[in-house]
Amino acid sequence: MKYLVPDYYPGFACKCGDCRSTCCHGWAVTISKQEYQSLGALECSPEFRAKLDRAVNVWPGGKESSFGFMVHDREENCLLLREDGLCDLHRTIGEHVLPSVCRLYPRNPRKLAGKNELACSASCEGVTEKLMEGTAPLGFVEMEIGEEPKFRV
Repeated sequence: MKYLVPDYYPGFACKCGDCRSTCCHGWAVTISKQEYQSLGALECSPEFRAKLDRAVNVWPGGKESSFGFMVHDREENCLLLREDGLCDLHRTIGEHVLPSVCRLYPRNPRKLAGKNELACSASCEGVTEKLMEGTAPLGFVEMEIGEEPKFRV
């Protein structure tokens, strides 16, 4: 599928454990009912199941698209954030099981004026660094993206 993307997009990668301001800290991450059920059905060790069950909660009266949320500790970190700054769910099971918000952020796919657009949020440290590298005005390019964007791990 073709998307209109910022010209720095092909060189962008999540900084993962090298990020100083991780999106796993202080952000409310809402998950859909389908994502909640998928996480509940994952096959994993009893130890990881207990950790995962503590890390995901349900909104009272949750809707289909905002059924549950990722729980944070006292320091406002997601319970699945490891000490090395990486996601334990991503590392233990794989990227494919991450809730869509976690898998896609800071990318925001949308349709605008009949075109597919993939915007990138400047609230992400990696995106801000890419923006600061540029000496020319920000441009946009159309590129083929076959799947949802991948993380560098």
